[in-house]
Amino acid sequence: LGRLEVALQGDPPDRDLVRGALIDLLEFLVTPSGRTHANCTATESALAAATDWKYEWPGLPRDYADLLFDMSSTLHDTVSAPSVAENFESTPEQLLRRAHSLR
Repeated sequence: LGRLEVALQGDPPDRDLVRGALIDLLEFLVTPSGRTHANCTATESALAAATDWKYEWPGLPRDYADLLFDMSSTLHDTVSAPSVAENFESTPEQLLRRAHSLR
């Protein structure tokens, strides 16, 4: 999560660094030890604060901004209300697939 926050601070953010940090973070969140309510909520809260609910990131394509927004809005439902997270395509598995498709 720290790597992602640092990568997002670039002006403009380095897409390769952001993509790599997203994939690493989401790969952790899909593991049994990473997929906890505490980890998903902490990730969502940190990104909500970092993104300040931005729908666009200067220097990043729309698919990056959409992924960051989704990670900062319903990721917390992954454990407590999985059907909600699935509906919003915000489970760690769904987000990881999207992160792998970023270019």
